[in-house]
Amino acid sequence: MLVLCLLLASCGRPTLSVSHHQVTPDGLAAVINGKSRQSHIAYRINNGTTHQQKTVNGQFSITIPSATTAQRVTLKAGGHQTTVTVTRQTPLVTYQALRETYNQGLAVSALSSKDQRVAEGLALQSASVQSRLSQAQAAIKKAQKRVKAGDTVARATLNRQLKEAASLKRSVAILGQTKASLAPAMAKATAATKDDQLPAQPTSGLHNLVTTNKTTIRAALDGDQVTGLALMVPTSQLKGQKARHFVTTFSLVAQSVGANAKNVLKQFQKQANGKNTSQTTTPKLHSNGITFSLGYSTSTLYVYITK
Repeated sequence: MLVLCLLLASCGRPTLSVSHHQVTPDGLAAVINGKSRQSHIAYRINNGTTHQQKTVNGQFSITIPSATTAQRVTLKAGGHQTTVTVTRQTPLVTYQALRETYNQGLAVSALSSKDQRVAEGLALQSASVQSRLSQAQAAIKKAQKRVKAGDTVARATLNRQLKEAASLKRSVAILGQTKASLAPAMAKATAATKDDQLPAQPTSGLHNLVTTNKTTIRAALDGDQVTGLALMVPTSQLKGQKARHFVTTFSLVAQSVGANAKNVLKQFQKQANGKNTSQTTTPKLHSNGITFSLGYSTSTLYVYITK
């Protein structure tokens, strides 16, 4: 009789347990799974604000956005306490760099075909000229030091580099004029793509940066660091002419995080062509240290981007 009473009493006692005391982010976040007889679990990340999570049939799942440093999550329920460590996630890119590259590329995609060619050529030439100018300026400083130290041979090198720098500066000026002539068209294209642009200052955590009937772009942010991105596209948008929007968005996101967009698209096409209709995931794609993890539901393609 005593044993029965003890068993009955223990059934009503609060409990708290977790499946793992260390979890790793997968995609944009890490998930802590556990069990408790309490109706709610209180938890907080590091020394932050306390949050509440409901239990369902004695179980709970807590989603923790990925961060650039390890996070200590403290869970409490009915007088019991336990902790879980969420490992750090390597950041992809700063948010401002992501936003600038993506929004500019988005505007360029809305230009006429002729202006797109001008803009793309301008970007390539500007990058090349600026790189060569930086190299020339560094060589000039080095040659000046050698001349000052009495190296007569360095005088010829210095003169040559000065002429090179002057020529490159003229090229910069000409490219600036071309950019100025393209400015009205770019302003119009920027206004036309306003609803699809990445916002200025989202806060830390998980956020939908863009939400349309064609695409959703979600980010995990830790301050100004982007620790993960997700691109969600209805599978209906992957067919026929509608696929052009997906290709543009996918390319812009890939380019904005430092991946080779053409290479990743080629990998994606290969996987899409060989995909079995019964499978729910496909192998991961890789480019320049960036990982693209693909997943499908019955209605949506999910692309998780991490480093």
